[in-house]
Amino acid sequence: KKAKRDSVLLNTTNETKFFLDGKKAIINDLMIGDMIKTRGVYNRNKRAVEAKVISATSQVEIISLK
Repeated sequence: KKAKRDSVLLNTTNETKFFLDGKKAIINDLMIGDMIKTRGVYNRNKRAVEAKVISATSQVEIISLK
């Protein structure tokens, strides 16, 4: 079965840590199309996550893994 892909709002704070391809990053380093994983607190009513950590894999890295 196909995974159901609903959108969820991803909120960041000054405390949120960012990683891109395993290295420390800032939010501006992330681009549309990057795959992200996040760790944080999910609010079911607002369908939102307050992100503590966002780890992204860039499109370049995804293509090189294929």
